[in-house]
Amino acid sequence: MSRKSHSENRQILMTKPLLNYRAVIFDMDGTLYYQLPLRLRMGGKLAAYYLRHPLRYKELLAVKTFREIRERWPEVEHNGSVKHNASVDDGSSAEQASSLDWRQYCQTAEKLSGGVRPEWVKQTVEHWMYQVPLALLPLCQDRQLAGLIRTLRKRHITVIIYSDYPAIEKARALNIEPDYIFSALDADIMCLKPDPKGLSHILSVTGLSPEQALMVGDRYEKDGMAARNAGIDWMILPSNPKKRNKLLKESLRHVRDTHKD
Repeated sequence: MSRKSHSENRQILMTKPLLNYRAVIFDMDGTLYYQLPLRLRMGGKLAAYYLRHPLRYKELLAVKTFREIRERWPEVEHNGSVKHNASVDDGSSAEQASSLDWRQYCQTAEKLSGGVRPEWVKQTVEHWMYQVPLALLPLCQDRQLAGLIRTLRKRHITVIIYSDYPAIEKARALNIEPDYIFSALDADIMCLKPDPKGLSHILSVTGLSPEQALMVGDRYEKDGMAARNAGIDWMILPSNPKKRNKLLKESLRHVRDTHKD
């Protein structure tokens, strides 16, 4: 098979048709549901709430700052600017203080200043990022992927969700029943994509070899690179539903690329 262009290599690298893998690992956010419709709906909720409660604008700033820090986390942590034991005088355990999400809450609180505590950041982020969106997720679900997951289960192909964010409640909201759910916040992972540690841990737990698994996500720089670093094939889904559906149909029939460089 001829070598494809670099741009296509970033989109998909599969050595066999999709249904020939023993396991398919799905990212959650932006993959099992569409990000743009959710963000638009959440934007409406946020605007309506803070128009009624303008004095609580710092909550909105906390969510924005947390998202920025999390997106840049490898860089932030590499630069040594993270306080691993910051402000845990609220009774937090040593285990919590060293966890990935708690360090990010601490970093957010430090950046906001003004006496903001990590526990307050945690409660704010969990409310607006983890709890409120749950009711909206079914409206934004990729129904074709949901159908594909049912097909995979019927064929006894292992279905795995692996997300940088907590995913158990989101899977329930989407009525998806995978065989396994993993998060970057799991004690045995504690790192974000594209670090391959999470995928390597998943392979170890499930007894799979890299060539038996396919990673399906929506961002090459996260999902694709994590798969590449772990020696796993990948498929990066477009945000456009028509293009996404076309790619999924093709992946069921054809091997798109066998070149790994």
